[in-house]
Amino acid sequence: MYYNNYHNQYAEAMESCNRALELDPEYGLAWYLKGVILTNMNKTDEAAACFENATRYDPGLKEDVQFVVGNV
Repeated sequence: MYYNNYHNQYAEAMESCNRALELDPEYGLAWYLKGVILTNMNKTDEAAACFENATRYDPGLKEDVQFVVGNV
């Protein structure tokens, strides 16, 4: 999130998320962060799929996802 939040370096942020998901495809937080990055890139359809995976693998992220989706 450092690259995403402070430098708008979406490619670097996405690379980190993708690497985390290679290591653990069921890592809900990585799916959530990938969805946030895609949202910031205005790729809401792709982000929605990531958010779906995030809440599937980590149901505790549901509120966070709703916050992001509600602010789009």
